[in-house]
Amino acid sequence: MKTIIFRCETVTPMFLGGAGRQMVDLRVPSFKGLMRFWWRAMNCSLPLHEMKGREAEMFGGGGEKGRRSGVTIRIKTRFTSEDIGRSLWKEIPFREKVSKRGKEYKVPEKYDGVAYLLYSVFMLNERPYLKTGLSFSIDFSSFSDDMLRQSVASFWSLAYLGGIGSRARRGGGNIVVTDVADEGNVLEETDLNFILNGRSNDEIGNWLVENYKKARAVVNEDRKTRFISEYPNLSISRFIISNTSFSTWKEALNEIGEKFMHFRTSNRGDVFGTAAFGLPRNHVSTNKEGVNRRSSPLIFKILKSKNNECYWMALRLAGEFLPKNVVLKDGGRSQRPTYEKVDEFWNELKKHGKEHILSVPDTLDKVKEKIRKELLPKKIILFGSKARGDFHEKSDIDIAVDTDKTIAFLDVNGAIDIVKLGKVNKSFREKIKREGIEL
Repeated sequence: MKTIIFRCETVTPMFLGGAGRQMVDLRVPSFKGLMRFWWRAMNCSLPLHEMKGREAEMFGGGGEKGRRSGVTIRIKTRFTSEDIGRSLWKEIPFREKVSKRGKEYKVPEKYDGVAYLLYSVFMLNERPYLKTGLSFSIDFSSFSDDMLRQSVASFWSLAYLGGIGSRARRGGGNIVVTDVADEGNVLEETDLNFILNGRSNDEIGNWLVENYKKARAVVNEDRKTRFISEYPNLSISRFIISNTSFSTWKEALNEIGEKFMHFRTSNRGDVFGTAAFGLPRNHVSTNKEGVNRRSSPLIFKILKSKNNECYWMALRLAGEFLPKNVVLKDGGRSQRPTYEKVDEFWNELKKHGKEHILSVPDTLDKVKEKIRKELLPKKIILFGSKARGDFHEKSDIDIAVDTDKTIAFLDVNGAIDIVKLGKVNKSFREKIKREGIEL
């Protein structure tokens, strides 16, 4: 059996469950659930039933055909009572107010954006949390080198694209890896780097893209990746990193939190449009019983650079928002889900950060190379649902090209619609610009 040990540090408060309301416990079953999520998100090549079988081999499975996990995970902590925060108000300046009913409550004098993003575990229902700057280790062990590599590739995405615990999609539970012990040299052939060594947003962004490609290659092995719609995934994904660096996690999270708060507030009346940021949402349901929850396609997190500066990051996940025949309902009104507000907010964030393409499917790369070879375009832009991320299984691929050559004789296989950028009208061009990804 070989083991890889990761030394980690908390970057933002980590809100975890425990045996009691005031307990905090970093538990292996919950951690393994996150590993499953990120392994599935990266696995963009296997049919769903095959993927589930492979997942059960690695992380274990229940039911009649239940099996033990092929990878053993141990989390080693030495947290004391001093490491557990009981109230985030001790870190957030506040003033006390009295409601019309005579009830006292607190409002932040600073860091409104942090309070907004962490509202449910902070202002609404205070939860204990692990403080920032705490160290712990995670050991991965397996008799299979392949399973060991795949599990730690999943952990790479958890560490640098996601978070642990409640509010993980809104900046809670972010970590950074500070040391790796791989005595069996299991990771050597992958060249996967777990120590974030970038100092600027450009360096960090390039580091993330470069190492995600390596992690994805481990998970997908030699299989070609494709667009996946059935579950949240990274078959096509992009992220934005803030232009500004911050000395603390609070300052970094507050900036993106304030931008999100102001955007949601100014669009409060658009209940259908803002529903795309996640369900449930007040006053909105669906026309199908049991389909009233959908996690946000956006993840906010804080990255800690090599020189201990903090940057905010926003990540977009792909995958259909709701099944094809499910619509949103508000009283007597109904509407299909739309990502227009997600695109609008995304473009607002781009004014304050730099966008990077994290991943595109191999099948799209093949189309792109054919277009480049035959049309010699100045630009190739993916737009429509495949760019937004809310596509269904049979959605077309929409591409705009800026070229002087004719596109009529371009022969590409599959459900692909190609338009010439110079031939479309103004409103269509604006749509392409709003939701497009330049490949």
